[in-house]
This record gives sequence, structure tokens and C-alpha cells, in this order.
Amino acid sequence: VPTRQAGRRLRSSLALHASTRDTAVLPPAVVTPDFLLSANCLPALERAPATRSEVAAAWVDALLSANLDDFHNVFPIEPGERSLSWALSTADDLLGVQGLLGDAGLTMQGAATEMAAEGLEPQRWEELSRLERLTRHFFSVRNRLDPQEIRLQAASKGVLPPEVDTIIILGVPDPPPVFCRALRHHGSKLRCEIVIHAPA
Repeated sequence: VPTRQAGRRLRSSLALHASTRDTAVLPPAVVTPDFLLSANCLPALERAPATRSEVAAAWVDALLSANLDDFHNVFPIEPGERSLSWALSTADDLLGVQGLLGDAGLTMQGAATEMAAEGLEPQRWEELSRLERLTRHFFSVRNRLDPQEIRLQAASKGVLPPEVDTIIILGVPDPPPVFCRALRHHGSKLRCEIVIHAPA
């Protein structure tokens, strides 16, 4: 289902429908699309996902420790003061870019490869890729995993509980490409049904 609220409404509707028939219902597992892209589907993970605070800290650390002369395509105008406030604001912008790429099933490194092949600002994307690698080092020394890396792993290598034999997608008409990748991965082993509200 598209949201947690939709999941609650579905479970409530199932219970109400059952009550009109003087019976009970055992509701199915109801989750949002992000479940298929989460650490829940990677039981063999040896490191915990980084929290939101740790992700922000990783980008702030990368921005404050990097020599901006090596990243002049990302920062053509050097900030007047490399303060914590500047780093937090810039990290938020870069996390937004990383999130959009993640929805497309890409890391900054993956995007750099594709952009280089297309001749679209390859130097800028290569620098963004290097900044992302700095954050991965931050996670590694703290025994954490980048949540974006987990999403991509789950999309291609995720495992569902053995009792799950069917996936039903309800009311998710425009899922991101990375979710579609996860669906194709699980669809090779399980029955998948897609239900969209639309005219007959």
C-alpha cells in the first residue's frame, strides 16, 4: 500500500467487512513499498543501517574535511566560511540528490558512470562520487551501512519470509524504478498482483 495510513484503513476495512458476515479475519502483512527496500529483507547483514543523524553527520564530516580545491566543479564558488551551518545546509541538498538517484536505482558513483557515458558534466559527477565515497568511509569505521546502499542491495538481493507466497501491490500507480527492480526480483520467485484504482 502507498502509505501507513492506507495500511491502517485497509486492515480496518477488512475487519468491518468481516463483522458484517459475523466472522473474523486474519489480516495479511500490510507494508509500504519501502519495506522491500529495507534491511528487513537482508537478514544476513553484518552491519546495522546508519541512522538519519549518522547519515547527516557523514556528509557534514565529508564536507568539512574535504579539500574544496579538489571539488571545484561541485563548488565553483568557495563558501565564505565553511561553518557547521554551511555544512548542514549543503549536506541536506546533497542528500536530496542522493535520494532522487536512489529512487532511480543509482548511487552517485553509478550516476557518474552513466553521465560520463553521455558526456553530461562528467567531472562534476565524478566529484560527487568521491564525496559519496568519503561518507562510505565514515560509515565503515563506525560499523554502519549507508541506507542508500541497503536499498539497492535489497532491491536486487532481498529475501522475504518463507511464509510469503504472494505480493499484492495496492494503489501504488507510479512506484520509483528501484521498487520496480525489487518487484522484478521477487516476482521471479513469488506470485505478484498489481491492483490500481481506475475505470474499468
